[in-house]
Amino acid sequence: MRRLFALSICLVIATLGFAQKAIDGHAAKLSTGQIAKLHKLKQPCYLPAYIPAGFVVTNFAADAKDEEGPSFDITYSKAHTKQSLTVQMASGGIGDIFFDEENGAVEKPTISQEVAIPGLGKCDFEAYDKGKNHQFHTQWIDLGEKHKMRFLAVIGFGISGAEGIRIAKSLRLLK
Repeated sequence: MRRLFALSICLVIATLGFAQKAIDGHAAKLSTGQIAKLHKLKQPCYLPAYIPAGFVVTNFAADAKDEEGPSFDITYSKAHTKQSLTVQMASGGIGDIFFDEENGAVEKPTISQEVAIPGLGKCDFEAYDKGKNHQFHTQWIDLGEKHKMRFLAVIGFGISGAEGIRIAKSLRLLK
């Protein structure tokens, strides 16, 4: 009877979306070598399971010996456009994220809301969609003190807020 009850509880939790599905790095368009470098960090790494069509990895850095602690930074870009998407995890030394115009002005978000991410909880999501200028970011998501790489952020340029929400909601733990 207890087994049946425990199994029922697990099924309900999974059905409600509380169980996080891990992804392999190939879903995040990473090479086998890049995935191996993330595994060498020996820390939980979160990656987007959804990358918009046409985006490829153009910058990859994983550093286990950064002075602040382990970190990684992955940038995806779309050829012949100014569109980019960056996923970062860091141990410390982070700063606030702003919407910067090309002329140096800092803009206020046109969208500001909480977004639920399976396995991570809620995060603050902001976007600036005005004219041809589209930017989004999650504010730094704090994974807690038990993680050496405890901060996570996703930042996009040339990508609409709606698409940014879809990317943020797709964040999953690397297998």
